[in-house]
Amino acid sequence: MRKNIFLIILLISSALTFVGCSNSSKSNASNGDNNEGSINLPSLMTWSVYDVGASGYAEMSAIADMLTEQYNTNIRLIPSATGVGRMTVLRDGQASIGKLGDESQFAFEGREEYADLAWGPQNLRAVWSPISQYGFGVREEDGIESIEDLKGKKIPYFPGNSSVNVKTEAMLAFGDLTWDDVEVVELTTYAGQGAALAQGQIDAVSGIPSSSTFYETDSKSKIDWINMNPNDDEGWSRVEEVAPWLFPESRDDGAGMEGETPLMGYGYSIVSYADAENIKSLLEAMDENFDQFKDAVPGASLYAKEKVLTEPRGLPFHEETVEFFKENGMWSEEKQAKNDELIERSNRLAEAWEKVVAEAKDKGISDEKFAEYWLERKSELVK
Repeated sequence: MRKNIFLIILLISSALTFVGCSNSSKSNASNGDNNEGSINLPSLMTWSVYDVGASGYAEMSAIADMLTEQYNTNIRLIPSATGVGRMTVLRDGQASIGKLGDESQFAFEGREEYADLAWGPQNLRAVWSPISQYGFGVREEDGIESIEDLKGKKIPYFPGNSSVNVKTEAMLAFGDLTWDDVEVVELTTYAGQGAALAQGQIDAVSGIPSSSTFYETDSKSKIDWINMNPNDDEGWSRVEEVAPWLFPESRDDGAGMEGETPLMGYGYSIVSYADAENIKSLLEAMDENFDQFKDAVPGASLYAKEKVLTEPRGLPFHEETVEFFKENGMWSEEKQAKNDELIERSNRLAEAWEKVVAEAKDKGISDEKFAEYWLERKSELVK
């Protein structure tokens, strides 16, 4: 009897082992090196993103869902409310790519928070650059019609999030205003703006009109977006002085919008370091399965290859992105020349950083004074 029981257990164990091996083989065939065609994705990817409620989080979640469904690739999203937080997980290798704001521009140049000794210029690359629109949203009931009308009003500021703050500063400049002309209200999270506006803690939100937090606010208190006239040359000249990568761009499908609204545009890029892998496969997967996620969330349609930025702006494109552009007729000699110039600038920035760090050590410059010293020497060494 015991012998029979042992044989039964052995047979069941063998059967379970066979099933387990079969399932494992099927899983591995759905990702990693065994993907069909040129799309070759790992079984697990980790991405750095804005905090929950931001449009970038929703868009990357939609792409992640598509990759899991189509390729059995699991995606882990690491959200952060600050640019430094998003950059940190990317720099430390916890994430392979990041949906980043202007912190990528700052980190590439080694400015703002990244002028600190712990950072310096980062060897970053743009992977994919959907054009996003950005603006000031206000409550319709408040009767604010222009940026000039924001003088003396409560405007949000996010400590540690220069990406948002610099765009706010640029929009204020459009109306010939500065931070000194408004009442600065510090908020801890980008996604918290909607509630702050509804509760009267701030008089305007600074953000992407498709962010879910603004749709929620609009359902309770109608939101208007302040018109930024694309023909206001003086206003746009002041914008470019603050952030030259910003440009006029309209939108018609944001929270509270009832038609085409002139706002500010920029490349809200997916970014990686220069040595990141599987970039071309990711872009091919996004392109081939675009219909699977384009309508999942507002803003996802902007990821179409016909709509994204293909001209290098501040960051050079990743070499595998350039390959994808070339194969799809989206590249030119002029774009290649601009990309090469930016890569060369990255090399000069790295050399300058090494030189300035050594100088600061020899001169006994304190950590607190280093950023100021670096930015001064950078302007001399890297034109």
